Amino acid sequence: MKSPPDPPAARPWTLLLRALGVPAYLLLRLIGRDPAAHAPAPPEVTPAPERPGLAAEALPEGWTRPREMLDTPPTLAPVTLAFGLALGTVGVLVGAWSVAVLGAAVSLAGAALWARDALRESA
Repeated sequence: MKSPPDPPAARPWTLLLRALGVPAYLLLRLIGRDPAAHAPAPPEVTPAPERPGLAAEALPEGWTRPREMLDTPPTLAPVTLAFGLALGTVGVLVGAWSVAVLGAAVSLAGAALWARDALRESA
């Protein structure tokens, strides 16, 4: 069995950090803080209670659930998908109408300028 490698030689930057760290440590001790003190223990984490499986009685007569769905909690994924598709469709329609209305407004402005210019030339 191999022995663990020797610790690396002290590098210059580690010596610099140690030289700068001692005054900082002493300053913290002077103002009443102990950097070497352990941090308070984190609060105990209690696991969430397990949800009971879906009752088989909730299904109509003769229906069964697939095995992988027995303990699956309901999700909002279908509702989110439906709203996303509906709002996306509304966005496309609004965008198309805004392009059409803007095109009509620009063409009307162009027609008005052309008519005004034609009227000035004929007078």
